[in-house]
Amino acid sequence: MEKILNDGDDDDDDDDDDDDKDDDDDDDDDDDDDDDDDDDDEDDDDDDDDIHTHTYHKICKNEENYIYDLKPFLLKETVGNKTEFVGLCVEILIEMSRNLNFQYELIETKDSTFGSENKTTHTWSGLIGMAARDVRLTHM
Repeated sequence: MEKILNDGDDDDDDDDDDDDKDDDDDDDDDDDDDDDDDDDDEDDDDDDDDIHTHTYHKICKNEENYIYDLKPFLLKETVGNKTEFVGLCVEILIEMSRNLNFQYELIETKDSTFGSENKTTHTWSGLIGMAARDVRLTHM
């Protein structure tokens, strides 16, 4: 079976093939041993087909409908009177909550920002501000 993806160790494999050729030139009397080596090589090829021995790389674009019919990362959709969050991050969160048995609530910040610091009051806006205020309330 031909390897479609590899873990980047092709250079090492080529060096091993060159060493085998050099060994064949030096020892013609070891033909029986070479047959045994071929059997071992076939077993090694079977190990190479194992999904756990390779690092697979997939490059994707963050674009709607590219791989799945999911919106990129996190978007807010309103259908009728119901507003919900959709996207890859939400799908991952749903699966994690099912598998790890926890509940969650998605809360949007009022200004829809990550946050910025007010230099005079030393307070934060946005997501960072919400988290900081929540920590202060729970640790009082």
